[in-house]
Amino acid sequence: MKKVLLYGYFGFNNFGDEWLLNTTLKLFTIFSEKKEFFVLYNIKEKIKVVDKNVVYIPRWNIIEILKSVFQVDTVVSIGGLFQDKTSVSSLMYYLLILIFAKILNKKVFVLNTELDIKKLPKSFVVFLLNFFTDGILVRNKVDLKISKKTKFCPDICLYNFDEKQVDIEKKEIRTVGIVVKQTTNFVLLSEMCEVLSKQYKLVFIPFHIKEDYPFCLKLCERLTSCEIRVWDRIENYKNMFADIDLIITSRLHGIILAGVLCKPFICISEEEKIKKMIKTTFELQPVSLFLWKQKRFCITEENLFYPKIDKIKEYKDLVLKRFYDLV
Repeated sequence: MKKVLLYGYFGFNNFGDEWLLNTTLKLFTIFSEKKEFFVLYNIKEKIKVVDKNVVYIPRWNIIEILKSVFQVDTVVSIGGLFQDKTSVSSLMYYLLILIFAKILNKKVFVLNTELDIKKLPKSFVVFLLNFFTDGILVRNKVDLKISKKTKFCPDICLYNFDEKQVDIEKKEIRTVGIVVKQTTNFVLLSEMCEVLSKQYKLVFIPFHIKEDYPFCLKLCERLTSCEIRVWDRIENYKNMFADIDLIITSRLHGIILAGVLCKPFICISEEEKIKKMIKTTFELQPVSLFLWKQKRFCITEENLFYPKIDKIKEYKDLVLKRFYDLV
């Protein structure tokens, strides 16, 4: 494996996906010889970063995509791409790339994914993934039944866990980080923020800047004291969360980040993919906003979850093993 094409939802100012890409590049360079990477990215023109051996390819330039697939020996799809909730056309875009790669006799892998197919026949998508891939790594155990090629791999961003930099002492909760996505439960979410802002300092961190930042501004309108922090570089996430004592999140990588930093968290998402992932990784269920409201949004030991270092270390080791097998 010397030349690798990576593709996913990259270049859209979404922290979770950029973190996935950053971690994937890091993991691929650990095990073997020097590699050259081609990354499909939301840019207008091709960019080459020489010191990192990465070439960023415009994701909508068909000619450049085809040329890239011809050049590489391995194609890797990263993230929860195989869903048609966003659009059927985006799902077909991702499927066609791996089909084309396999026709050209390239190695094809699907990494860090889950299936959430509602509009198309799920059996059709499963058939394509089985026929045109060499391996599938899923981050929840529910999707293990896709095929014999499928293996469980925890979210690869858990590789970023560093025991030496984690403070495991329980602290008084003073600052609460809010990592939420646009939701139909705005009224409940707004009530939650109003109640919590009377007791804690609230820091909003929009992971998907285009969608989450306006939503966070809207949530802040009725609050007297709050702060919004916009991430700039992936590498700065530890500094951004350094003073945060508790994370409340409805985003998948908000949960993963809480695991990496070993910070207590509350998951308030009703999304099926998050329910499956959080059950697999932490063996718990999200907190219902409606039921939590009945308890006046009190933060207690009952609704807090503390990631366990031994479990996170086990997941980190498993991620390394899966990449060793892959490479």
